[in-house]
Parts: sequence; structure tokens; C-alpha cells
Amino acid sequence: MLNKHDLQPAWMNRTFTLSLPEVQNPFEVLQNFFLLDDLYGLRESLWEIIKSTVTGSFNKELDRNTRGDMVFFYENLERLIEASYLLHKLWKDKKLQWPIMKEKEEEAEIVCEEESDRLDDNPIIYGVIDSGSSIPAIDKVFLVKYHSRTDYAASLLYLTHNNEMSHVDLEKEIQKHFSDDLPVNISIRPATEVYNALREGHLFYERVCRQERIKYNAHNTVLPKKHYIPAEIVQQKAQDNFGKIFTLVSNFREGATYYRRSNNAALAAFSLHQAAEHSLRALLISVMGTAPHTHNLNKLIKTSLFLTEDIGKVFNESDTRDNLLLLLLNQAYKKSRYNFPDEYSISDTDLNTLFDKISTLENVVKGSFAEIVSQFGQLPYCAYRTISTIN
Repeated sequence: MLNKHDLQPAWMNRTFTLSLPEVQNPFEVLQNFFLLDDLYGLRESLWEIIKSTVTGSFNKELDRNTRGDMVFFYENLERLIEASYLLHKLWKDKKLQWPIMKEKEEEAEIVCEEESDRLDDNPIIYGVIDSGSSIPAIDKVFLVKYHSRTDYAASLLYLTHNNEMSHVDLEKEIQKHFSDDLPVNISIRPATEVYNALREGHLFYERVCRQERIKYNAHNTVLPKKHYIPAEIVQQKAQDNFGKIFTLVSNFREGATYYRRSNNAALAAFSLHQAAEHSLRALLISVMGTAPHTHNLNKLIKTSLFLTEDIGKVFNESDTRDNLLLLLLNQAYKKSRYNFPDEYSISDTDLNTLFDKISTLENVVKGSFAEIVSQFGQLPYCAYRTISTIN
């Protein structure tokens, strides 16, 4: 051990293994540590480490699983030491305040406190509660984001439990509880699927599936306790998935350039459609783990609203010309692919504009993905805006 009387550089007293939320609230580390086992089990784990090191029997009489458990315990012990240091420093500086733990309510449904005092003037939250309480298959509803758009007022994640309806039929039932003037963007996933993803580490669900974002809760399932998955592992997996799909984008764009030079505007537009589709799929699959089974760019852009509004601005939903350009792209996939050239036409001006639009789309997708990956594990709360702008 270091001699505490020797002067050490200041950086040695910094935390290295704690995330930003844990640095801000070291009590979270203590809570997670004692979720591993009870006091007796933790004491036994510590004793096993002492026996295997002090007696010199390290890894000679231990199987692989036991050695792995010991290393995992050591890593959590290291985090506990860092958290204890922070707590001691707060206590020493007379800044330590014990957190006030609220007792868990046992009601059939819970409305997030953020919105509970203004339900009367928030039709989105009212629709969430109404749909959740009316449809038995709905277990939890998370508010992902409010939108300042003409086509969608908010994006919502619905978790289901024992659902026997198709997602298409269920979404139709949910939409009945929202005003036509304030349509909502809905994603429906089974709770078990989401919880398994959270245990393995997931870029999207870890940003969204938080207690403070729950707007309806039937308590049929319980959010899994936080598992420590190194951010680097989750980030690398996402980058690998993104790269596999996005690498095709440049090929389609080069194909579009070739067909434009060859005066084949239909196939040039088709290639641009494929460049746009694969750009969007790369983002959705690498971050959300899934993407709609469709070639319709409108639906893919709609799903991207769960992650960012920047992509939706490339083809502005309230701009007539942008809507026409997006229609031309979608038509190019159907008619050019299935050899109906006489039914498809596009002007040179529109085609050149689409080249610029798709180039912008690619850059926005790359930037959005890089931002989401870099923020993973660093944000105490999701960066999405959840304050309603509904009047």
C-alpha cells in the first residue's frame, strides 16, 4: 500500500470507475452493491478473495466461473471504495445530506409527478392514462419526447404484458384515445424483450426506460435493476452494427451518380432511395435494435423521431416541395425496381435536389449516431426534451 504520509498528485484522488450519475449520487453505488447479495454473502466473497491471495492458492483450486465471480466482486468493491471516498469527503466538508427515500405507492397506476399537476391542460398525458387504463395488454408507457411538429405531438414507448393483439391492431386501439389534432408517434414492444435488452446494455432503452419517464404504470412487470455493463462494450456493438449497414450507403450513392451520367434518372432516383433507406436503417438498428419492415422512407423517418428531430428536418413535413421530393423517392423504389419506367418520371432539377438532400441526410445520420454513442453512460438523464409545448 502507498505511504499516506507521502504527498501524492491530486489526480490520484479522482474516481476512475464511476459514471457521472454515480459521482453525483454515491449512494447509488452503495445501493447497487448490496443488491448483489446480502451481508453474509458479501462477507463470504471477501473472505474467499483473502484466502485465495493470502494463502497463495489463487486460481490453482478455483474453477473458471468462481474466478470470474471473484473478479466481478473485486470490480464492484473498487467502485464501492471510490463511492465511500466521495461520501467521506462530503461528510468531512459538512455537506453530506441523507437522501429522502419516498415510499413506493401501491396504486394500480402511477402518473409521473412531472405532469400530475397539469393533466387538465395536457391532452397527451390524459390520452396516455386513458389508453393504459382501458387496454389490459398495456403495462407501462414512457414519454420519449414532445415534438414541435405538425404531424406528431409526441413520441411514446408502450410496453405490453400478455398481449395477444397484433401491434397494428393495438396501435389502432391506442390512437383512439388521442385527439386527431394531436397525433402521437407510438412504438410498441413486449416488456420482456425490453428488459432483456436492458440487462445486456442498450443505447435507446437505457435513455428512455427510466422511472421519471413513466406516465402510466399498471405494475404487471418491474423494470430490471441496473446491471453494470461497460459502456465500451455497448458502444462497440452499436458501432459494429452501424458500420455493417452504413457501408452500403456510399455504394448506392455512387450507383446513383453513374445512372445520372447515363441519363437513367429512374434508376438514379432508386439508388438514392436505397442510400436513404440504408442510412436510416443503420441508425435505427444500431441504436434501437430494430427498424420497421418497410421500404417507405416516411415510416423510417417517423421512427427516427424517437432518437432525434434533426433527420425529420431534412424533409420538412410542412414543406410542400419536400413532401413531393419524398414522394418521388418512394415511388422510385416501387416503379424503378419493378420495371415500370413509363409510369415514373423525375425532372433533372428534382433529381439534383435529391442528391443534395440525401447527402445531407447521410451527414445528419452519422452525426446523430456519433452523438448518441458518445453520450451513452455519461448522462444522468436522457437529453430529450420532455417539457410540453402544448397550449
